[in-house]
Amino acid sequence: MALLLCVAASPCFAQQDPSATTAETRHAMSDDELALAVASSLGPSGIIPFRSGFNASIITSSQFDTVTGWANVLTPSLAYRFNRYFSADVSAPIFLYLRSQHTVDTTIPGQAPSFTRLTDIRHGVPGDTVMAAHWSSKHFDMGKAGSFGNTLTGSLSAPTGSSEDGIGAGKVTYNFTDHVQSDAFLAPYIDVGIGTTSRLQNQRLQRSQTSRGNLFNLGAGVSLELPRASTIYLEGYEQLPLGSQTVFQTDPRSGRPGQATVQTNSGLAEDNGVNLSLDVPVAPHAMWSGFYSHGFRLHEDTVGFAFTFLLRSPQRLPRSR
Repeated sequence: MALLLCVAASPCFAQQDPSATTAETRHAMSDDELALAVASSLGPSGIIPFRSGFNASIITSSQFDTVTGWANVLTPSLAYRFNRYFSADVSAPIFLYLRSQHTVDTTIPGQAPSFTRLTDIRHGVPGDTVMAAHWSSKHFDMGKAGSFGNTLTGSLSAPTGSSEDGIGAGKVTYNFTDHVQSDAFLAPYIDVGIGTTSRLQNQRLQRSQTSRGNLFNLGAGVSLELPRASTIYLEGYEQLPLGSQTVFQTDPRSGRPGQATVQTNSGLAEDNGVNLSLDVPVAPHAMWSGFYSHGFRLHEDTVGFAFTFLLRSPQRLPRSR
């Protein structure tokens, strides 16, 4: 995946004729725009460095889910910015505290089958490791309305997470999402993508379940820049299965917590709802984030907060107009 995106971005690395400099600047996204373009789902915009080179970050988050309760997640990540067009990152979440429900067979010989649900408190449980590459450029200009940038993200997850606890897909999965966003002060954006797991569609949130199978994902929203370099995101999303799904979840309402179940298009894998997040820098290398999500179809609410510690300061550059 990363190789394909490198090939697509190869003109960026080629030596440019001086007469083409103006055209390249016009079609390349600024450092600030690229970093913001991948922020709505990946995390605070400073994770992708604003200038070429490496960046490392650690996100410590606490969230409450109406299905499974509290969870604490530590997510270290590495990112590399090649130029204004291309960047890549890898992250590996670790669940420091996780409530997991399992069904135990308590049948007594000679009697009717009997099962008991037990709630386990798990510590240090890894999630799926995610590798992603981002290719960005400006595609069209609307004059006074501002220009629009396009970011294509390809993600690949390795099955390092526990599917029994609902935080892993059990196999290698992928997702491709195209993100189109204005560079205006109040910037509308839209995400259209396809993949094979729900775990890759919004990495800010850790859902109580993971679905595996062909999925179409759609998101539309706006980002608003606030004073002191803060940013707020509001979006609506749709997750639509394309065929049967394998769902790993700990939802006691299903009757089979901690086990894989096969669902159809109208089953547990389908969801739609709204996401709200706010990023506020609190120090040169630290950012506080708050987030809330409500799933209309799954009737699931998730609310939480996170602190992101960055090796490189997320200080923004002036936007290019």
